[in-house]
Amino acid sequence: ATELSFRALQMTGLSPFSKWHWRSAYTPFYFDMEPVVAELGWTPKLSNADSMIKAYDQYISEPGPSGNSAHRTPMPGSLARLLRG
Repeated sequence: ATELSFRALQMTGLSPFSKWHWRSAYTPFYFDMEPVVAELGWTPKLSNADSMIKAYDQYISEPGPSGNSAHRTPMPGSLARLLRG
């Protein structure tokens, strides 16, 4: 049901998500760094966990350019109000 709702919103141009969001939301995916390490001899400076922690800390400490994060303010519009209930 959720995927059908996302499809309907996408078809009407009212979806706040790109196709990538609603197509990948139900599917686990992983990034395998082994080929990069083998071919380039490169290794990441941070682990996955450390990268996530750093990204989250930055998200919390630095609001967007307008002073507010788009993820911390309600989406505008009548459709958004209807979906929020």
